[in-house]
Amino acid sequence: MPEITLDQLKKELKKDKIDKEMFKNFYQQFIDEKKEFLETLYAALEKSAKEKEVADEIEKIFQKVICIEYLLDELKKEEIENKEKFNWKFKIFYNKIKQQKYDFQKYLEWAYEKSGRDKEIGNILAETAGRNASDLIESLKRLGYAVQKSLGEDFEKAGFRLLEQVRAGKRSDVMYGITRIFLANKQNLPDILNEAFKPYYSDEIFKCFMFTFISSAIKPKENNKEE
Repeated sequence: MPEITLDQLKKELKKDKIDKEMFKNFYQQFIDEKKEFLETLYAALEKSAKEKEVADEIEKIFQKVICIEYLLDELKKEEIENKEKFNWKFKIFYNKIKQQKYDFQKYLEWAYEKSGRDKEIGNILAETAGRNASDLIESLKRLGYAVQKSLGEDFEKAGFRLLEQVRAGKRSDVMYGITRIFLANKQNLPDILNEAFKPYYSDEIFKCFMFTFISSAIKPKENNKEE
């Protein structure tokens, strides 16, 4: 089959009747070239394993290009030739779609504001944000434990007040209190916390976010045992 170019497709669009087979063949051609490119990228990744900066850059490109058809080809093979390589490809694809979920949510937020807060886009945004909420809760829990050592005592002192504000749904007060703790310790407010305060999350989801983070960030009291 002769190679189809983009210029040919553009010329086809100018005709009264479009040859759909040409577009189907171009899609298959595109997918085949993409698969070949991915294999070449993986070979380059293996060759540059000892050069971390180069390997990291190639992995980023691989993550952007990898597609579901490529994984399907892997599954159709009778045997897994290299289990480590096989697992790595699926892990990379998982990381890609996970990142795309959050990117799509950001674009929806932008579209919502740009459309004058269109109701239909707002509904899609709310649904998308709700689906992403469970992942965000886990990330907030990990963040809470991560800051416990440096900020745990501050969160312990402010914990009761913050939790009362959370229960009352006072988002701006809670954000101010948490931001103040970070800034007082010369730390910027993490992006993930900024995300948790976005207005498209319902009050109930917001409360789950904050209860999870604050309870994880509070430094546990040491039990004084009498000898």
